Amino acid sequence: MSLCSWQVIYEKLRSSLPRPSPERFVALYAKERGASLFALIVGVVLSQNTNDRNAIEAFRRLAEALGGVVTPEAVLRTPRDRLEEAVKPAGMYRRRVETILGIARFFVENPWVEKSLCKMGIENARKLLLGLRGVGPKTVDVVLMNYCGFPVFPVDTHISRILERWGVRGGYEEKRKWGEIFFPPEVRREMHMLLIELGRRYCRPGRPRCDECPVRECCPYTGQVEMGRGRKAASTDSNGE
Repeated sequence: MSLCSWQVIYEKLRSSLPRPSPERFVALYAKERGASLFALIVGVVLSQNTNDRNAIEAFRRLAEALGGVVTPEAVLRTPRDRLEEAVKPAGMYRRRVETILGIARFFVENPWVEKSLCKMGIENARKLLLGLRGVGPKTVDVVLMNYCGFPVFPVDTHISRILERWGVRGGYEEKRKWGEIFFPPEVRREMHMLLIELGRRYCRPGRPRCDECPVRECCPYTGQVEMGRGRKAASTDSNGE
């Protein structure tokens, strides 16, 4: 079984999955509330190694602890223990606060970044943000996609797993570049979120729900699963004889 065209995959996912919403994605949640570049980065940092539900709760509590708005100045004048208590729902709260404090210092020392980042172009903006401690390529690409509207293709753990099952090998950069070749710029942002929903609901790590998957007819992995079932059934019949 070979992979379908991007158009077929896109239409199948759009017609069968809920539209991306702020209740499901922390970047959308932060953006809906008029988040600055700094606040958006903080929101995405809170989503690292946890689910968006926990990240949204941590972001909400952090904003509340800071007086309603997540700014670098407010972060730096707030006691560390209060920051840690606020972001606990996201887990690894001490490490996250250390990262957030470092990012806050950077923005206070470099206020020009807020207005100039998107004018730098994708590669220069990516290089700048990757220089922040605790900020990796996926976090950077999610920020560039949502803040600047750059047509990048962030690859999280769900998307990475799906692409592996589609036969795409390699690390983050290889999968990101594959996505940016396969999906045209105008659908990359939506496809990023649709594929995450696909991974959450169907293409799970342990026991994928291939029989119910909306793109099962397009997926090489589904064919492998069906072949495996066929061999198992044949073996059972043979043993029964």
